[in-house]
Amino acid sequence: MLTSSAGTLRVAIVGGGIGGLAAAALLHRVGLPSAVDEQAPELKEVGAGLVPAPKGVRTAWPATATRPSSSETQ
Repeated sequence: MLTSSAGTLRVAIVGGGIGGLAAAALLHRVGLPSAVDEQAPELKEVGAGLVPAPKGVRTAWPATATRPSSSETQ
């Protein structure tokens, strides 16, 4: 972590993968500036996938998911 001359906390994140970008997004959400350092010249797909565990989905999804205000059935 770095502090600027003004005393503001700045966070350095090493790695622009899913973890690094998620950390940067969270820090941005709470108002902390951060910088992400990535060795690759560009971000691209690497063939990996994410599989959320059922318990994690039941716990986290209701708190973050958006629901439609109405639905239409045909």
